[in-house]
Amino acid sequence: MSLIASPPIIFLDEPTTGLDPRSRLTMWDIIKNLARTGTTILLTTQYMEEADRLADNIIVLDNGKIIAEGTANQLKAKVGTGHIEVTIGERGSLEKAKQQLGAKDDQVDHEKRVISLETKKAPSFDKILSILEKAKIEVDGIARQRSTLDDVFLTLTGHKVDNEVEATDKAKGKK
Repeated sequence: MSLIASPPIIFLDEPTTGLDPRSRLTMWDIIKNLARTGTTILLTTQYMEEADRLADNIIVLDNGKIIAEGTANQLKAKVGTGHIEVTIGERGSLEKAKQQLGAKDDQVDHEKRVISLETKKAPSFDKILSILEKAKIEVDGIARQRSTLDDVFLTLTGHKVDNEVEATDKAKGKK
């Protein structure tokens, strides 16, 4: 209803919460069109993908305080350029691959059999594959993943998902 009069400024508080994927995309198109026609939009969201797609400028809050501000690309640059994910085959030794690539424990997802290396510090795809081939380690896949705004938020706030779950569990009396 508030869009009928074409106001110059619109405040949207989590406009896509509870929407199915199709409705969310439709709402994103509406927001983009409003911005294109000159409407200033202040959008609050907890969906980092939404902020990445829609916002010209992003302010990151933690405990009610501004901890970062900039474009999505500027914020992503603060946490690095991304990482290279190497998926080790079922017959390959994940531990041996970790050693060969110089990865640390926190760079290994044992369940998914993935080793994640910072792009800035990682060797090239060819070098990674060569190292693992020489060590006779089967590789199922290798891919470059760019940093996301989720990475930005988790890095800048200093909170890790596991730590937050653990803290919540402790508060509820769980071990």
